[in-house]
Amino acid sequence: MSQGYEVVRPKPQHSGQPLMTILVVFLIIAGVFYFISSEEHGSKVIIEPTTAKAVKENSASLQKLSLDQLDAEHEKLIDDLEERHKEALNASQATALRLESDVSELMDEVRKLTNEIEVKDNRRDIMAEQITALMSKIPAAIVVNEKQILQLKKVQVIDKAPTETQPELEVIITDYKLISSSPPAYPRRAQDRARAGFAVVKYTITTSGSVSNLEIIDERPTGWGFGRATLNAAAKLKYLPSSSDGSPVETNGVTKRYSFNME
Repeated sequence: MSQGYEVVRPKPQHSGQPLMTILVVFLIIAGVFYFISSEEHGSKVIIEPTTAKAVKENSASLQKLSLDQLDAEHEKLIDDLEERHKEALNASQATALRLESDVSELMDEVRKLTNEIEVKDNRRDIMAEQITALMSKIPAAIVVNEKQILQLKKVQVIDKAPTETQPELEVIITDYKLISSSPPAYPRRAQDRARAGFAVVKYTITTSGSVSNLEIIDERPTGWGFGRATLNAAAKLKYLPSSSDGSPVETNGVTKRYSFNME
């Protein structure tokens, strides 16, 4: 028995359907691009104000940062100046302390030298007083000036004639004697400064008993008026003059020491 069969073939497709599909896809793609372009444009419009605000905020922050930097630099400068001032002050104080120490040492040296000078002056005063005391112990009759020697020689002339002999004449010599004196006035400047001193005056005792040719031969310390006060006091001295056989004679080179003490 024969079996029959049918040949089934696909139906032929129409050519217009793919074109429509392509067109739809193109439109969809175009719509997508348009939407994306619109979104980008809108976002730009929205972002622009935001960007301007950010720039403004950034400018303010930059300005604030600049002010902070200026304040920091100003404070640093002040700190540096204060530090330098402290260093200079410390250096000046150290210099002042050194100068004060040097001045103190110099003052100590001056005091030491002053004490040594006063000790030496006191020793000189003591030696001068001892010399004066020793001189006062010498018998007055031994002190005879040149005039007295000449007068003595004249009186003692002996006639050498062999036929006649004459006895030697005895000459009586008396020394001067102080009969009136007054203490010298203490120099005002030396008295105010409590200064002690002395002066030695040399003079001539005239036949009338007054003094002349006054001269200061020693004064210590000088410059305090001890010499002038000594001259004024010595000018008022009165003596019983020396005599030879009852006749007054001058005496030269007489010295007198005046001491000035606050005690």
